[in-house]
Amino acid sequence: SCLDSRRRVLQLGEHENSVFEVGDFHVDSLLSSIRTDFCLEEINTRLKSRPFVFLFHPDTGMATQELICEAMNNAVDIANARYPSSPQVFIYPCSDSGFESIVSWIDDYAATARRAGRLVLVYKNLAFGVFANLLSQCIMLIGNSSAGIIETPSLGVPSINIGNRQRGRWRSKLTFDADMDRDSIGSAMVLAAKHDRYEVDQLYGCGNAGPQAVSIINQIRWSEMPKIKQFRDVQV
Repeated sequence: SCLDSRRRVLQLGEHENSVFEVGDFHVDSLLSSIRTDFCLEEINTRLKSRPFVFLFHPDTGMATQELICEAMNNAVDIANARYPSSPQVFIYPCSDSGFESIVSWIDDYAATARRAGRLVLVYKNLAFGVFANLLSQCIMLIGNSSAGIIETPSLGVPSINIGNRQRGRWRSKLTFDADMDRDSIGSAMVLAAKHDRYEVDQLYGCGNAGPQAVSIINQIRWSEMPKIKQFRDVQV
């Protein structure tokens, strides 16, 4: 999906002439889904200005889900203090172990925030095309989703990547890493908000991974491929 991924496959002993970098297929779907005529009110008629989007998944590493919920609380506190009139859109997490506590936190927060007069929208999921266009028009994405690593940079939208879920993945300069504490998240949000819009970062491709892959596959002479897998030794 990117140059870093190619390097890692080569470290497994594959030959250089059999490993190709074509980009991430998610970017193909993302860019082909963007509509110039998309209006945020298609998601909800009350959504009339650019929102913050929050997307947190369970941390399957060292962090407990209680820490994830604390980080979510820190993030919304900062967003509410600095951008009191901006809408907030929450999307439920994936079904990794521990997702229930995140869902419960989202539901409780949304109910409290709505009573205080804030516009908070919650979705169990969104069709990919709707999600893509929402990202393209949001202020920033906050959470620990791979969407903040791959999709948002491809749209020129900043993201705050909190915690360790995406640790070790190649990231764009549009992805601002933060620990789970309030100060770290606040500092990352300040940096991300320095520009209203960023230049698109094509770290994960420019939307033509599929055609590139098909072209490469069509050029392979399958009859000449070795019948037995051969690896090269890598000096470490």
